[in-house]
Amino acid sequence: MTLAINSVSPTSQETLFDVAIDNLQTSYKLQPEQTEQLLQVSIQSLNESLADTEQAWENSELDKMQRGAHKTKGTLLGIGLAAEAEFAKEIENIL
Repeated sequence: MTLAINSVSPTSQETLFDVAIDNLQTSYKLQPEQTEQLLQVSIQSLNESLADTEQAWENSELDKMQRGAHKTKGTLLGIGLAAEAEFAKEIENIL
């Protein structure tokens, strides 16, 4: 399955959460309940990745920091936040 990722930045009235919901419903044709469930899993994954990356930073473990940035990038792409994923990619490449 090919998924077109919309690189849409939120407007002043819109949050990243709103953009992610719209992207999930549009790209995957999900029902609201399915969208909420996938978004919850994605948020949990992002929280875990960020916690792991922070721990790796504190321990000066560059390889684990890079993996955390990579996982974050993938999760952000999965929910249609391409601009944010690009930022994570830049961090991954720096490491």
